[in-house]
Amino acid sequence: MSDSSKNEIGPKGQMIMGIVFMFGSLMLILVALSSMLGSSKEREAVDWPKVQGVVLESGARKFRESASHAPNWVPHVKYRYQVEGQNHIGENYRFFHITYEGRYKKGAEEMSSKYKPEGPLMVRVNPEDASESVIVALKPRGKGSSYIAFGFSCIGLLVGGALGWSGFKEMRAAV
Repeated sequence: MSDSSKNEIGPKGQMIMGIVFMFGSLMLILVALSSMLGSSKEREAVDWPKVQGVVLESGARKFRESASHAPNWVPHVKYRYQVEGQNHIGENYRFFHITYEGRYKKGAEEMSSKYKPEGPLMVRVNPEDASESVIVALKPRGKGSSYIAFGFSCIGLLVGGALGWSGFKEMRAAV
């Protein structure tokens, strides 16, 4: 047996490696697309009409916590606004949360510190349901790294597909 044959993974291993490669690439594509597109609610909210509101309270709140990680924090702003003479209370800073992990609680506090209690703010209100509102609505846009990750993931998907197909063809030829 030659040294090169010791390093071969065989057709079955090649097919499995191709499938794993494709699965990983698909996961990266989903993450990149999520970054580039944002949530549909956030995209819609950019076009919602604005009304004047009043800050009731602001600070940071725990977003999620687990035993293996420090708590994540998000800016929290509770506000009141009025639509067609009816008062509403809202607490949506953003639909697509920016979280600050553990020791970065200050980041969430700094973002919410712009909103002083009893101070004015502009609120975007869902024209179909005035009880739904948000303060910050940004058009989602992927950063350059999102597009690069998407591109490499597509290449990875093709390479994984080629590896898997090649292994599958060799297995069928052997039968």
